[in-house]
Amino acid sequence: METSQSKEDYIKAIWELTQDEQGVQRVRIAEHLGVSAPSVTAALHRLEKEGFAAADENGRVCLTERGRHIAEK
Repeated sequence: METSQSKEDYIKAIWELTQDEQGVQRVRIAEHLGVSAPSVTAALHRLEKEGFAAADENGRVCLTERGRHIAEK
């Protein structure tokens, strides 16, 4: 499965941040990657649409099984 470097960066960031807590807030992803909150929102929308990540009703982000597979590579 082919993914872009940007997608891999976001997936890796989510993976790293979930090692500290259960679910990750978008603001933590922005801080971790040094990007703006709107950039994170747009990227997460794409990741969710492609089945790599999901957000719960509280806005916490986690990787799906597909996303974890990429992160573990």
